[in-house]
Amino acid sequence: MDAADEADPTILWRSAADRSRKFDAIAQLYDTYRPGYPDETFDDLISIAGLGPGDHLVEIGAGTGIATEPLARRGLSITCLEPGLDMAAVAREKLAEWPGVTFIPTRFEDWDVPSRPADAVVAANSWHWVDPEIGFPKSAATVREGGCLCVIFHRVVSVGPPGFAEELRHLRAGLAPPTPADLKAGRYLESHRWSEDMDASGYFEHVQTTAHAFTRTLSASEFVAVSDTYGPNSRLTAEERRRLADAVIELIDGRFGGAIDKAEEGVLYVGRKTSS
Repeated sequence: MDAADEADPTILWRSAADRSRKFDAIAQLYDTYRPGYPDETFDDLISIAGLGPGDHLVEIGAGTGIATEPLARRGLSITCLEPGLDMAAVAREKLAEWPGVTFIPTRFEDWDVPSRPADAVVAANSWHWVDPEIGFPKSAATVREGGCLCVIFHRVVSVGPPGFAEELRHLRAGLAPPTPADLKAGRYLESHRWSEDMDASGYFEHVQTTAHAFTRTLSASEFVAVSDTYGPNSRLTAEERRRLADAVIELIDGRFGGAIDKAEEGVLYVGRKTSS
């Protein structure tokens, strides 16, 4: 992306190829430390979309299978689209016992829609990497009449006890401040309501949004590790990440008892394909 693009968080998808390479380079770290989603999120998805065992999903940006595995456990057949070869390798190993799960090394935009329609398209923390001019019409072309587009995101509610977030921002500002584009993108992803995009597309009508809370207690080293799987830290040099990690660990161990709670929500948006 050029400078003008970076200032506009609504077109994060233009950096999808770069982000895919960076995710792929840390596939095992990503799988170990990125959070999953509450079981209730997948129960909602099945119920709202009217799915059952044997139904077929197409998953956009399946990554290391963090959302794929709970869907496979519910008896669904899944075609996983994942351009990162190392990410997909981690997912294949985890999902080897489910023969109904297959992987195709491609982005959704480059994938050829098969003649047999799917029952739903699912994107877990990946929809913002899809070109919206392609994502909605191609999703509609992928699913049967009455099929659904199911978009899942994590939403951060709070990080640490009172004072921690401010201390962390101050520390980071002195060592490796996030770019204005990173800050703007973060605010956009935390606050955007993807249901509005569904309705505006003309291809899907928003049916329901659900949110389920969960909290993880992270040690200092775990907090650093998961932070390294997100955009702002991925821009840092190895030396900058090392210095930041040392400072964050010292902060959490020295000032906040060695661990912090990160409260999040699994947010699900379901849209149903509009009539042809």
